[in-house]
Amino acid sequence: MKKFTVLLTVTFAMAFFLITSFTGAQTIIVVLKQPPPNQWHVEDLWQLTLINTSQESYNVYLYGTVEEAGAGFVFEGITASFTLESNYSGPVYPGDLEPVDVGYVNSDYEDIVQKTGTLPAGTYTICIYVKN
Repeated sequence: MKKFTVLLTVTFAMAFFLITSFTGAQTIIVVLKQPPPNQWHVEDLWQLTLINTSQESYNVYLYGTVEEAGAGFVFEGITASFTLESNYSGPVYPGDLEPVDVGYVNSDYEDIVQKTGTLPAGTYTICIYVKN
């Protein structure tokens, strides 16, 4: 149990700041929120803050991938489109993202998530992309 906590803490302690440029100096910043130890759920992929530094609003969707160090690519998710207002800085809300399509590449992980509701212990790499 302690090994799982350490791995999860170390993994999520990394700063995940992804900047996606739409045009020139206009950027969207994504900041992932670290979930509690031993409780990482698929929906936690969308626990994040978006910062739109531009003066323009965008119609966007989120594309996220999850890889596990030993197993490789585990799953990906795509949210519904939503409007990201100009100069917005704050969390995204589940209602803004639904419906979310999740596709598992690794059926073992899909079985574990369906049975337990959480992902197993491991070292995960999470990437979130804001698509225009």
